[in-house]
Amino acid sequence: MRLQFFLVLSGILMLTCMAYKPVIIIHGVWDLRFSLNFLAEQIRQYHIGTEVHIIDILHGWRSLAPLWYQVKKFHEQMLPVMQKASDGVILIDDFLRLIFPQYIKETVYEVFYSRIGQRVSVANYWNDPHHQALYYKYSDYLPYLNNEINDSYSKEYRQNFLKLKKLVLIGGPDDGVITPWQSSHFGYFDSEENITEMRDQIFYQQDLFGLHTLDKGGRIKIYEVPGVYHTNWHHNMSVIKNCILPWLD
Repeated sequence: MRLQFFLVLSGILMLTCMAYKPVIIIHGVWDLRFSLNFLAEQIRQYHIGTEVHIIDILHGWRSLAPLWYQVKKFHEQMLPVMQKASDGVILIDDFLRLIFPQYIKETVYEVFYSRIGQRVSVANYWNDPHHQALYYKYSDYLPYLNNEINDSYSKEYRQNFLKLKKLVLIGGPDDGVITPWQSSHFGYFDSEENITEMRDQIFYQQDLFGLHTLDKGGRIKIYEVPGVYHTNWHHNMSVIKNCILPWLD
């Protein structure tokens, strides 16, 4: 059974209230057990009294497990913290996307868009602008979260997304891994590989999962930060102090 809960891909910060709430940090693809310790320590040091939890499962190659499986396992680990936090929690997701050489990117859809390929997490959120028919046929994760494909959970996905009090999106042009980097802000390629910004996306304009509603309600904050490589986001003190810590109050 799919859980009434989901994780959002790329460099994203999700908040559910505006007080001293527990912080839950989730690692990304290929992250090691200690990868997010620095971020956790900075939060504890500069936001004294904040309870910080790093979800300590599915590291390294295990992060290639199917995303629905990962969502279930992350939810099991997070649930005790959430049950004690009546006023909500803050979730920091440091999801790492893989970068492929051009010749692989042009052919990887043949593997990813298959029943076997969808057993790998990276394939679950692979959205190839040149092969949209295959994306909708085989992808069993991202188009469902985006409510681009309706199923029995579509209404609940939208309702749960709209429970967010604040959605903080952090990304920048020097990321070097997330492609395009604007996908950190819900932008993406069109079929000509031109960037379609968030507010021009069909899922935004049709408000398929509530992104438009959040935006119009002033509940989205977007940070565009130059000069930060992908693996440095959670070690960059400027990002931590200016883009994360202010939202913990």
